[in-house]
Amino acid sequence: MSSGVITSSSFAKLLWPGLNAIYGKSYSDYPVELDKLFEKNKSDRAYEEDLGLSSFGLASVKNEVLRLPMTLNVKASLHATTM
Repeated sequence: MSSGVITSSSFAKLLWPGLNAIYGKSYSDYPVELDKLFEKNKSDRAYEEDLGLSSFGLASVKNEVLRLPMTLNVKASLHATTM
């Protein structure tokens, strides 16, 4: 997303005849419901990360004669949040 200089030519449609309404300016007329629906975390960091781990279920019983490599298979997902 590029940011540029905002001039009156950026809003030329506001000057055209036949403009019926401008939407998006009445949000302050309604009460804020966001605080009732979600928890608000306070932080002094620029961003925080949530790390989720999941692994396989219980191991199945294998024949003791076979040599199987023992590895831990873990899947991790990372979610970064910008404050």
